[in-house]
Amino acid sequence: MVDVVAELIEFLLTAGGVPGPESLEGQRRARLLATIVALAAVIAGHIIAGTTASVALVAAGSIVGLWSLAFSLVDLMKEFPPVHWQGVTAIVVATTALAVALAYALGVTRAV
Repeated sequence: MVDVVAELIEFLLTAGGVPGPESLEGQRRARLLATIVALAAVIAGHIIAGTTASVALVAAGSIVGLWSLAFSLVDLMKEFPPVHWQGVTAIVVATTALAVALAYALGVTRAV
């Protein structure tokens, strides 16, 4: 877990250069972890619906989901045809988080 967080920080702070295979694997794991946290945040926002905290959780989860989805798709396109399961799983989880966030947004819109 600490390694994944360290890899995420390294990925965000790296100014350039092409990362090596070990670093790419760490980035994939970090994106997968980020999407799982984003999905949990969005679901928590649904559970405590109607509060300011729920809107903040859904917004934060959506932002992280979009970030992870974009980077995972780019990673998948660069590495195609060998597909890495972490990238595909991150895409699926990020898409799920965004779908749940959209459902929440539509529910909030209907309630107002």
